[in-house]
Amino acid sequence: MKIFSKDFYRQKKEELLADETKWKLFQNACIFAVVGFTSLVMSIVNIFTHQGSFTWVTLAFSIACAINLLLIRKKGKAAILSIILFSIEMILIFI
Repeated sequence: MKIFSKDFYRQKKEELLADETKWKLFQNACIFAVVGFTSLVMSIVNIFTHQGSFTWVTLAFSIACAINLLLIRKKGKAAILSIILFSIEMILIFI
């Protein structure tokens, strides 16, 4: 089956929706990507507005989200670890 055919993507989407574990991992990966990208943009804005330590906090958070994205690509315990780490990161960033 060709990668660029509609049937290929339809089949992949059906596989993703059929498996609940894959769907949860996909949702978490989307959250990590959106929050990490937003934090990276905030870091860039903070650099130009000379926010000091807040720049480093948002940059560290975006790097942590990128690490979570790498961990969630691995199945099993690494994916669970990435979700736990993200929860801890969110608590720390709100403190």
